[in-house]
Amino acid sequence: MAKPEKAILDTLYFRGSNPVEDELEMTEVDMKKLAGQSIKYTGTIRKKLESRMNIYS
Repeated sequence: MAKPEKAILDTLYFRGSNPVEDELEMTEVDMKKLAGQSIKYTGTIRKKLESRMNIYS
């Protein structure tokens, strides 16, 4: 089973758009780990993640 951080990044990658708020459980997400794992993804995915993180920070 995917960890929450990986699942979020994969959703951004495969869907190509940000998930809506009610699709995400951000309480279990380690934001530092999420940011670190995002380095493996394209700049587009990192930008989408950054916009999503701003909503929850």
